[in-house]
Amino acid sequence: MTMQKLRRSYHASICQQVLGYRAGFPNIADGDSEKSVQLAAGIISRLGFQTCPHPPVGQRAGALFESLTREYVHKAFDLLRCLRPGDWVFSVHGDVTIFEQYEHLEPVMHLGLSMIYSVHDAKSLS
Repeated sequence: MTMQKLRRSYHASICQQVLGYRAGFPNIADGDSEKSVQLAAGIISRLGFQTCPHPPVGQRAGALFESLTREYVHKAFDLLRCLRPGDWVFSVHGDVTIFEQYEHLEPVMHLGLSMIYSVHDAKSLS
């Protein structure tokens, strides 16, 4: 498979399984924003595939998009192994602070959690 065929397959999967219309608006648009509706409709149009007649809602739509994208990236890396060799792990869940470039975020996350608990404890004491 070529990268071009893989990309088309990925776009087809997103259109057929995630994207669609609800109440006349693309399900990825903010129906109260004309510009958002135009942009979303333009994306769907440019992808050029039939959309899902009953698109998933909420977290299910996001989880499906994550899964399809993870699969696409995994297959793309397989095709590009000659340029980027190695054993790669593709995940949509987990703690980003395990990666060196994000490890500086761990103290910030702990600080944020301790502030939340402090506010909660202070409210429960009053």
